[in-house]
Amino acid sequence: MRELENLRAYEPIVQAVIRSSWKREANRAFPQTGRDDLMEEAFGRLCADRLTLQQRNIVRLILRGHSNASIGESIGISEGTVRIHRKNIYKRLAISSQAELFSIFIDHLNQQKLY
Repeated sequence: MRELENLRAYEPIVQAVIRSSWKREANRAFPQTGRDDLMEEAFGRLCADRLTLQQRNIVRLILRGHSNASIGESIGISEGTVRIHRKNIYKRLAISSQAELFSIFIDHLNQQKLY
């Protein structure tokens, strides 16, 4: 029983270390090169006047497969704020789903292959 109490005492510290490590690892796992250039090109030209820089960063993370919680952790905002940004992104792009967002990106990639 005493061991369990000791573990509970250290739990907040362990959680903080894990969160900090996870953020560093997430940034290392997704460098800002290559695929990001394609994403920025696809959404930069199409949406430069419609999406803010923060919204384009969120689009980049969505296309990488991040959840709202993961996006919030990565850029330091709440999950609820991410949901609001997603709603505004969809509205500004005149789409209604993540599938349509992927479709825009895939269409851009297909156009690149034609040239």
